[in-house]
Amino acid sequence: MVPAENVGRGLRMSPHETEPYPFLKSMQEKINKMTEVNTTYARIVLILLAVNLLFTGYVVTRISSVSEAQQVPAKVEVTE
Repeated sequence: MVPAENVGRGLRMSPHETEPYPFLKSMQEKINKMTEVNTTYARIVLILLAVNLLFTGYVVTRISSVSEAQQVPAKVEVTE
C-alpha cells in the first residue's frame, strides 16, 4: 500500500519499502566513503613536520655556533 502523500508526487513504492528511492541511500554511502578522511596519514604528517622542525632548529643552532667561533678575534700578544 502506497501512502497518500506519495501518490500525488508519482513516487512508486512497494509495500515493504520505506523510502521512495532506495538506490539514493547506497549512492550517498558511496559518496561518504569517497570523501572519508584517513586520520592516520594526517598524524604521520604532523609527526614528520615536528621532526623536521626539531632537526632544522638543531642545524641552525650548530651553524650559528660555528660561525660565532670563527668570528672571535684571536688575541695578539704585543711584546715591547
